[in-house]
Amino acid sequence: MSDKETGMGRTNERIGRIQETYVANSTTSWLESLERSLAQMKEYQAARKKLENRRLAYDASLAKMQKTKKEDFRMEEELRSQKAKYEESSEDVYRRMQDIKEAENDSVTDLTAFLDAELSYYDRCREILLQLKRDWPVAYAHDLLIGNHSLTATADNPILIQTTAETLDPVQTLPIPSQIDTVR
Repeated sequence: MSDKETGMGRTNERIGRIQETYVANSTTSWLESLERSLAQMKEYQAARKKLENRRLAYDASLAKMQKTKKEDFRMEEELRSQKAKYEESSEDVYRRMQDIKEAENDSVTDLTAFLDAELSYYDRCREILLQLKRDWPVAYAHDLLIGNHSLTATADNPILIQTTAETLDPVQTLPIPSQIDTVR
């Protein structure tokens, strides 16, 4: 049995190494892309908030100007200034929207690379496990899986199989794993 446990352990080590590679590749491709997209969205949201504040300031200056019956140079200058700030913020928001739209193709490409890495990871893990199963000793597994049996272990460590058929057969003793290795 120790050869089987060793094989299983080595297989799990290989899967662990593949998983480490998968995580590293995922981090460098998709996660970094996601972080860039998140930063772009935060910048866009901040620009939208700034635009809203400038729109409110422009509206307030316009309302103040309309309430005043006489022409006031300072109010006109303030209105022009608020309008220029609003237009500047509007252009900034539009530019950030364009940047997000242009980055969409890169995001899809990175997501596709992530999907490919994930498929490769699972394919490689499956192949490693299938190889372990192909190398697994068939005779030993076959002896354990014949019929409806229940496994029990005694203090001196042999494995016992008791049949649960209609008529109870006497308890049969399987050789301990070290005996199986020498029988082959």
